[in-house]
Amino acid sequence: MSDLESILTFASQLAERAGDLIVEMRANANLSMEYKGNIELVTNADLAADQLIINAIKEHFPQDQILTEESKPNKPLSRHPSLQTYH
Repeated sequence: MSDLESILTFASQLAERAGDLIVEMRANANLSMEYKGNIELVTNADLAADQLIINAIKEHFPQDQILTEESKPNKPLSRHPSLQTYH
């Protein structure tokens, strides 16, 4: 299996795990909701899935930087100041 195929397999399995977690939390009526930026709904299931994905990537690819929909980067994404996108 090539490196690219192994990354694709990892990502596909991780996406399924995250999806299963969200389905389970919704099925158990274990949801809380809040808004980010006062306009975009985010649930605790979204945050839990996000954390699951972050932890798995950190474990398998510790050298990689991570930027997700629900998190902010902990490092600059670029060395060029005009490309920084912190809020």
